[in-house]
Amino acid sequence: MTESIPETPMVEPQNRSTGALILFLFIALPMPLCLYIYHFIVWSTEQSAIISSSLKNLEWAGLIGLAVQAFVMTGIMAALWYFTKDDRFKPVYAGLFGAAVVAFPALLLRLLGPNNDQVGFIAQFLLCIIGALLVIRLRKIKLNGDVLLCHLDCWWRALVLRLSQFSARSVPLAMHF
Repeated sequence: MTESIPETPMVEPQNRSTGALILFLFIALPMPLCLYIYHFIVWSTEQSAIISSSLKNLEWAGLIGLAVQAFVMTGIMAALWYFTKDDRFKPVYAGLFGAAVVAFPALLLRLLGPNNDQVGFIAQFLLCIIGALLVIRLRKIKLNGDVLLCHLDCWWRALVLRLSQFSARSVPLAMHF
């Protein structure tokens, strides 16, 4: 153990700004709480519409609320990702933008209705595969045989886990009837 590891200095990003940090803290810290409150209000409105026939015109509150969230969050995150020059926050905004874009396929799943669990599961699974292939394509990841087998093994395990969760939930229901 006489080898010495050469010390390389850490390269600090040159374009750090206090304004970018304040904007990040202003957006990132309250976002989970604000989304939680927003979803509670939308969910309560939708439940009131289901319970009361006088509020029948509010039955689409959940789908409309999700659409509003998708457009607003995607727009805000796309703008922050595009206009932020600070290297510390650009990947964070890119990840939040990707997470906000996922709401658009969820809008299609909301249109399936409450009793289409199998169709919804297949649609979610296909959306995940399409998303994974899109990420592989955009990042130009080269998959050799070992890596591909590892990824297929992970996908297979996720599918088996999801199917076992679904069947574990449906067994008590089947036994009840």
